[in-house]
Amino acid sequence: MRKALQYTKKLEGVGLSREQAEAHLEVLNEIFEDDVATKDDLKNFESRVELRFQSVELRFQGIDARFDQVDARFKQVDVRFDQLEEKMSQGFKQLDARIEHIAYQLITKMGVVLAASVGIVAAIFRFLI
Repeated sequence: MRKALQYTKKLEGVGLSREQAEAHLEVLNEIFEDDVATKDDLKNFESRVELRFQSVELRFQGIDARFDQVDARFKQVDVRFDQLEEKMSQGFKQLDARIEHIAYQLITKMGVVLAASVGIVAAIFRFLI
């Protein structure tokens, strides 16, 4: 209200009548009345924005919690893969050991067969000579 009074006094100071100055003030009030935000308007807007930010923050917290759950599941899967890899590694080691054992047995048996064959051939040559 104080500024309105100062405005009308300035208009009167430049030569306008009191009625003209008040008319100017009324027109300006009508123009800006609907278009200018009041302190209450700004406080209400600030409150609404704050509520929205809180809502968004809660959503982000929910998303973070879901990401934590997904991370935990991936860790469980990683542990399972590590266990499976270890089992497969042990299985391949056992398979390699079996193959080596079978190869040793085959070589031994082939050696026995070869020795027996040489013995038989030698016996046949003695018998024939």
